[in-house]
Amino acid sequence: MQYALVSMHVISKQVPNWTWATFEHRFNPGRCDIIGCRDNFGAQTAFVPSNRIAGQGYPDCVKTAALTAMLSSADIDPVYNNYCLKGSQADFVDNVGLDIRVGNSVTEDGFVATSSCITCHGRAAFKADGTPASQAGFLSFGPNGPVAPLGPLLPEWYWKFSGQPPIFEGKPGLTRIATAADFVWSIPFCAYDDTQTPVQPTPCSGK
Repeated sequence: MQYALVSMHVISKQVPNWTWATFEHRFNPGRCDIIGCRDNFGAQTAFVPSNRIAGQGYPDCVKTAALTAMLSSADIDPVYNNYCLKGSQADFVDNVGLDIRVGNSVTEDGFVATSSCITCHGRAAFKADGTPASQAGFLSFGPNGPVAPLGPLLPEWYWKFSGQPPIFEGKPGLTRIATAADFVWSIPFCAYDDTQTPVQPTPCSGK
């Protein structure tokens, strides 16, 4: 029996809001569905629009000379030529203020249209008492909230405020209700309790 990797996410912490990229196998039938595929460096066709009918498949992402040379010089297994960049992001919005959407047709199946890697992982947080924000390690909006929020992180996710604008840290009337966990949902589960002597590690749940 043979197996194949159908999709993968790649992240890097080289910039403050990280770099997020998602790849899909070239034969994935829904690879560019809903939001299209964007690759301004590695694909000869930089943008592939979504088909009107989902699940119909897309042309191969023929690699540019620059990417071909890069893969060759890095001695990358040729099997990775089968993978196409669906999209990437390093910020919440583009240069005209529109929410950046990046969603994989496999791992984000069902909510690609409202998927943003950076916004979703931006909900990774501790509560005010230092415990995880939820059983999953991220801020939850309840059954009526968005499955995948888009755009910038909102102050009301992390603060309760009673004052008038402008609102900024240190101003009276601003109370912290959560603390960001640097985009990593598992951090609140693996943190050390520094209120005890000696410092005690929190059992890591592996989330």
